[in-house]
Amino acid sequence: MALTKIYFATNRAAIGDPATSFDNAPSAFDGRAVRFGTATIDPADEAAPPVLDVAPERLTPLTPDGSMRFGSKEILRAMQTATDDPSREILFYIHGFRTEMEGAIRTAARLSNALDCTVFLISWPSAGDVTGYLADRGTVDVSGEAIGRVFSIFLRYLADRDEAEKCDRRINLLAHSMGNYALRQALQWVLRYRHLLPGGPANLPSIIDHVFLCAADEDDDALELPEKLKPLAALARDITVYHSPLDLALQVSNRVKLNPSRLGTRGPQNMRATPDNVFAIDVSPVLRDDGDLVDHGFFEKSRDVADDMRRVMADGSPYKIPYRVAVPDARRFLLKKRKA
Repeated sequence: MALTKIYFATNRAAIGDPATSFDNAPSAFDGRAVRFGTATIDPADEAAPPVLDVAPERLTPLTPDGSMRFGSKEILRAMQTATDDPSREILFYIHGFRTEMEGAIRTAARLSNALDCTVFLISWPSAGDVTGYLADRGTVDVSGEAIGRVFSIFLRYLADRDEAEKCDRRINLLAHSMGNYALRQALQWVLRYRHLLPGGPANLPSIIDHVFLCAADEDDDALELPEKLKPLAALARDITVYHSPLDLALQVSNRVKLNPSRLGTRGPQNMRATPDNVFAIDVSPVLRDDGDLVDHGFFEKSRDVADDMRRVMADGSPYKIPYRVAVPDARRFLLKKRKA
């Protein structure tokens, strides 16, 4: 497989000066500091690590001309101009629990190839340890501001483009596992500080086309409550919740970690209480013949799920996408396996 380039922002602690890699600890200022960069990797070669290019930052005017340098602008500009094909969409990806930086980059590259899109990875400092669930949960709590700042920086970048420089590429968002809880924290931070965003508090832009919430380690009422994920529906064209009652990782989160019922197991608790642009897809039928009944990573491993996401990104009507079977509840579907 050819080398794949992804773009990233992270509040992991940087290693080296200038930075060459990142570890599993939060960045400076209690995880609020964010660095931007690119990573190039062959996702099929498990032995080859990614090659990182971390954008330099100069946040204080130490040079004679008093100039400052923002790596975020350089990376966002590079992402916008990386291809002349306006149909190649952008996918923001927030990874989940037990994910080190290299693993997140490798998954982002696979998503880029599977969905034929440009992926912008948002990586928070997960410990990459199966026993570190509670530690990761605490890290997500303090990472919400950093992730929210990434989105606000992106909004500011879009607002500062003149007519000739405007970004015409469509923007999507995928959150996996505990990344959905990270998304909640980021969303609430953005809403608290919306008065600082372009356009002010009354004009929070709806810039996201499609949101994919995959195997969400988040409360099953999250899309019903304004203090959780419900405001996300106003920022996006639609939200697709991919869930599976076979997901052992979420069963553990539910029973062992004493969390409420998970959004990623049976979908929203009450679909009629969610906004009308929320759709729930039970993917368990496409996992039953894969030899893995508890696959928490179906969003990157299942061809059927990837095919469904591609059709959503192509603006397919939720009720006309092939291999979906509507169930007798508002906006709920079962996903069937594709024909060989």
